[in-house]
Amino acid sequence: MVDHRTGFQKIWATVAGVVLLVGGVVLGAVVYGNVPLTGVAAVLAVAGLALLRYAFLRRTRAARG
Repeated sequence: MVDHRTGFQKIWATVAGVVLLVGGVVLGAVVYGNVPLTGVAAVLAVAGLALLRYAFLRRTRAARG
């Protein structure tokens, strides 16, 4: 397995992922009961998780041959 992401990409994705995840959870807790804003908070939290997954997991390359 080879990871072609640079250190800058991993750091940026980690920081942005944590900010979005924490922001989404806090926003969801503050506006709980308001369906549209709670939905926005859920989208933010899921986007944060996706960025963290991108930062921490290695991509596998297709085997050739």
